[in-house]
Order: sequence, then structure tokens, then C-alpha cells
Amino acid sequence: MLQPIWRGRQRRVRFSIDATVENALALAALVGERAAADHTAPAEPETSR
Repeated sequence: MLQPIWRGRQRRVRFSIDATVENALALAALVGERAAADHTAPAEPETSR
């Protein structure tokens, strides 16, 4: 189960996750890979309309 928790107008969200150890580790690896890819990817040019 994945449940987001936030209060009113805060700009931060906390997630609560119930998972097996194996699934929790796989999710952590996936998040880490995505964060690394986002951090190293070149910025896309903005398009004007």
C-alpha cells in the first residue's frame, strides 16, 4: 500500500509504504536510478508557443 500524507498548503508530501523487504529494496533502487537519471540528463530546451 502506498499512501501520500500532506497537510494543507505544504509543498512537501510524505509517503507511507507497506511492502515486503524485497519489494521495498526494489522500489528504493528504482527511485535511486530515476533520481540519478534526472540529475544527469541534459535540460530540455523550453518551447515557446
